[in-house]
Amino acid sequence: MFILACFVCGYQNDDLVVNERFRVEYVVLDVLATTRKGELVTDLTAEDFEVVENRKQVKIESFDVLDLRGDVLSREPEISEDEEIPKQTVPQVIVAMDIDDAEHLDVKMAFGQVREFLVALGDQKVSLNLYSLQNGAITKGFVTDANRALEQFDEYVYRAEDRNYDRQSRSATSSSRQVGGPYGNLSTLIPGPKSLADIEEAFERCTRFGEGRAVACIMETLGQVMDEQELRALRVINQIESLLYHFQDTEGLKIMYLVSPGFSVDTPMAPQQLAQIYLNRVHRVNDDVTRPGTVMAGYSVRDEYERVVHAFVRNRVIFHTLDIFNTGIARSRSFSAEYASSAGSQMEQTYQTYEHDMGSGLGKLADDSGGSFHQLSNLAEFTAESVSQNRFFYVIGYTSPSTKPGKFRKIKIKCKRKGVELQHRKGYVGAS
Repeated sequence: MFILACFVCGYQNDDLVVNERFRVEYVVLDVLATTRKGELVTDLTAEDFEVVENRKQVKIESFDVLDLRGDVLSREPEISEDEEIPKQTVPQVIVAMDIDDAEHLDVKMAFGQVREFLVALGDQKVSLNLYSLQNGAITKGFVTDANRALEQFDEYVYRAEDRNYDRQSRSATSSSRQVGGPYGNLSTLIPGPKSLADIEEAFERCTRFGEGRAVACIMETLGQVMDEQELRALRVINQIESLLYHFQDTEGLKIMYLVSPGFSVDTPMAPQQLAQIYLNRVHRVNDDVTRPGTVMAGYSVRDEYERVVHAFVRNRVIFHTLDIFNTGIARSRSFSAEYASSAGSQMEQTYQTYEHDMGSGLGKLADDSGGSFHQLSNLAEFTAESVSQNRFFYVIGYTSPSTKPGKFRKIKIKCKRKGVELQHRKGYVGAS
């Protein structure tokens, strides 16, 4: 959904405050239509669609087809004689990786899966761009040859392995020191994005103290975890926003596959649940300890996330987000005999909650942009199939009826033909 908006900025020189306002005038939706078996439906017309915004039907004012299966568009967009719009003939695919600061084995696994994806593309006609959120462009712009992209990716992996080796060497040196308090600093002991097993290990170390110090250690560690989760969410959101504007001069629809360990827009619950389990262990009771959820201040980065929404709407990007790091961690983890009873059940539920926590930000990003979110172990097979599917879109436009500033406008598109499933963005903020 690409929204044409008017932007008005006001600057206050003394305090360096920038006020940005926008008004949505026209809404354009990229709609993917498939059968229940996932096959593309390519013969619909404007009369087959009904668009509802905030429970009120709106009039479809423009209708087009974006066909990326061949060399040319099946139908040219209606434009004025003095206006030129570049023809998009193949999918513009961006593979963005948020993996470079993860654990070495996770990075190696992720690189391997991305490479398999590039190989799996085979002879598919795509315009491909590889990008690292941490380190910038991997390919030199968009490339149409998957083998060429593979060569540039292999060169990047080679350089990344050198950087990872240097980082591990520095981390090994610093982790021998305790920094930031009597119990050590979690970020020093465990660099990069934290798995729940890492956090559990830190809580386990806390239980080696006496009861009073153990409780203080658990709460201090939890505070560090929550701070780092918030900082990570902000970092990823800012990097995604920057990445989106990196492609602001690239015309046409862009399909972005984001490979990431995930992030949480709101306070993640699993670390607090895990802290409660260990507090209960320290006190040997289940209910007499103040729950961390009532002690730790939560966070929300929804305001910052809204900037990302504006960016992918403005730059016409659909996200397919992929979590290949937290898949099945609750099922694959073997619990010790100490957790074989109710505690074990609590622990398993906590690990399942963590999968949801880390996937929540990725899921929201995909849902809001009209894409899909997946926790999967085979990136190559899914992504190559997904690229094949994202080659035919109906482009529907209408004038925005929005009048109230700052209100989310929910969009629902219905197809009058039975058996057709639609995928599109779920709405937009009318004005702000």
